[in-house]
Amino acid sequence: MKPKLERKLQVFSSFEEMEIQDRLEWWGKTPLERIHHIEFLRRLNHGDAAFERLQRVFEVAERA
Repeated sequence: MKPKLERKLQVFSSFEEMEIQDRLEWWGKTPLERIHHIEFLRRLNHGDAAFERLQRVFEVAERA
């Protein structure tokens, strides 16, 4: 099943105004909505491979 992309067009007078609006839009979403959007982007970019589990990476760092 291919995810459906919702398109929306907004016009801004400056990049600063655009960034403010973008942040306000994301801050208005719940953490669960943000996670769902990340999952949507992962499936959009990786297709069927996105259904595989993400790899866990463990690395030990030495103190200097």
